[in-house]
Amino acid sequence: MNYWDEDSNYNLHLKKKRLSRFSLKELEVEGPRLYILTNNKHYLLVEYTNQALLSRIRQGIHSKGPNRYIGYEWEEEENLELNVWNFKRLDEPQNRAIVGELVFLIREIHGKWPLLQQEINFYTGFPFAKTIAKNIMRRQFLSFEEVRLKENKINEVFRNEPLKWGYRGDPYLWKELEVMFENEAPTCIQDVEKLFYQFFETAIGTQFNSEEEYVFVKKYHGYGMSGGMINPGFWREKGLPYLLDRFNAIYFN
Repeated sequence: MNYWDEDSNYNLHLKKKRLSRFSLKELEVEGPRLYILTNNKHYLLVEYTNQALLSRIRQGIHSKGPNRYIGYEWEEEENLELNVWNFKRLDEPQNRAIVGELVFLIREIHGKWPLLQQEINFYTGFPFAKTIAKNIMRRQFLSFEEVRLKENKINEVFRNEPLKWGYRGDPYLWKELEVMFENEAPTCIQDVEKLFYQFFETAIGTQFNSEEEYVFVKKYHGYGMSGGMINPGFWREKGLPYLLDRFNAIYFN
């Protein structure tokens, strides 16, 4: 299972203030959602909400009065697209961290912030937000843009994850390793191995050769009985060898 793909993702088109897919029951349910609002020229807004999306959309289309929130001023737009992401396994600070990274990426790629964006929040306790934001941007399609993400061979190395994990915390470590390696330039496979040991011990707080069956890492706690647990044995037997093979095939090729 890929823990970093969206749990559910869908697009909605608003044309002349009408929803083209208004029958979606998902819109009427309250719950955590991350959404990206665009027109045919610009990014308008990136937000996280627990409110039913149908209510949020109506607020934007029909908002009136001098004290209305500018982020909901959509009523002058004839064609809007709403790209909705539902990460059920992540809490509110983690979702808001992804919003912050998405807005920053949009600024980096297009040279300007989303036009109706009023605030962004950065949460350093969720280092994977940057990677998830990049994955969303790869999937985000707008007719007026060609997305150019600043990627390197490190990102390519980590793109294909192991087919099986030890425990549910291991995919989180994989993504944190990607963030750590992005700031390095190993010159040989021995450098990669040395950096891995260093990063592993920094992230987990224990030695790589630990004989413990599992190590619990609070920041990796997601869901399930083994949520937050790292399996050192998996990394010795499968995780590290797989990573070294990826570096040999892609980074040093």
